[in-house]
Amino acid sequence: DPATNTWTTGAKARVPRMYHSIAILLPDARVLTAGSNPSRRNDEMRMEVYHPPYLFRGPRPCIESAPKKVTLGASFNVHIAEAADIKWLSLIRPMATTHSYDSDQRLVDVPFRRSGTCHLNAQMPANPNLIPPGYYMLFAVNRRGVPSIAKWIQVVAPVKPPRPGLVRGDIVVGTGNRLVRVDPVNGATSVIAEGGDIQNALGVAFDSHPHIAVVTDSGRLLHVVPASGAQTVIVNDARLY
Repeated sequence: DPATNTWTTGAKARVPRMYHSIAILLPDARVLTAGSNPSRRNDEMRMEVYHPPYLFRGPRPCIESAPKKVTLGASFNVHIAEAADIKWLSLIRPMATTHSYDSDQRLVDVPFRRSGTCHLNAQMPANPNLIPPGYYMLFAVNRRGVPSIAKWIQVVAPVKPPRPGLVRGDIVVGTGNRLVRVDPVNGATSVIAEGGDIQNALGVAFDSHPHIAVVTDSGRLLHVVPASGAQTVIVNDARLY
């Protein structure tokens, strides 16, 4: 209970779970427990499904429909008959549990407003550090703390607009870990490529496409496509430095 910072013992498992055991939240809000090998070649093959107490607090909300794919920062609609009774919309990352540790654990509450009697208008956060693109379970939880069955949603990053191509007279500068285009007329800058193998660019040349050849301080010769920022190592020889 986060309000009182206390734990309550639930139902007792029939199978002891020790080393190499897992507990995974299922889309129907039950918890699957499996695994355990207390000694070598003594592997536990039985699985159990735990029904948490929140499943017995009354009728469950039901998500009638939700989009299968949502872009970071976009709004989306959820059709749910009990919209007035919903307290939370939550995205939960699929679990990757081992050694009593879930390295992919993530629960993010999605802000929403009610739209009529049967719809919620939700706003996907835009920060990919908060919600890394990928698949999530979307749960609706009512005021009694009862969750719906989840809908799977794929969160995707917004499509970046293509970078402007180089034109005759443009200035290209190699700085720490990036190539920058400088407009000679107004001095406006835009990043051509960043990270990867660029490191510190010591020399820049152009071909007829125009693509860019870059010599780095680590002795690499790179081919860079300005429109996409794609990098290809042509030569990797410390003697270039």
